[in-house]
Amino acid sequence: MRIHGDGGAVFRDDPRWAELIGLFGEAGGPAARAIVVVRARRIADVCGHAVPLMEYQGERTLHQEHFRRKTDEEFAEYCEKKDFIETSLDGLPALPLPLPPRTV
Repeated sequence: MRIHGDGGAVFRDDPRWAELIGLFGEAGGPAARAIVVVRARRIADVCGHAVPLMEYQGERTLHQEHFRRKTDEEFAEYCEKKDFIETSLDGLPALPLPLPPRTV
């Protein structure tokens, strides 16, 4: 699926964070760093001729469980080690460092 539109990131210290993160249920847990809000102008599907049929079994929890065990300081250290945190692969601004503290 391709979504064409304008978007922006909502980070943990944004006043909109509390309302938006609640929309993600369990997926919005301690590992959540940002929410991308997109105002879609066009949504286009892509060719699904080669996409295998699969049965949805549920959400994976390993990512959540890993970051639930980390403090904000340990989470910040993890992010500092990554090459593409403050800027994306294509040079666009990404996560602000230091990350705002978790609220969940």
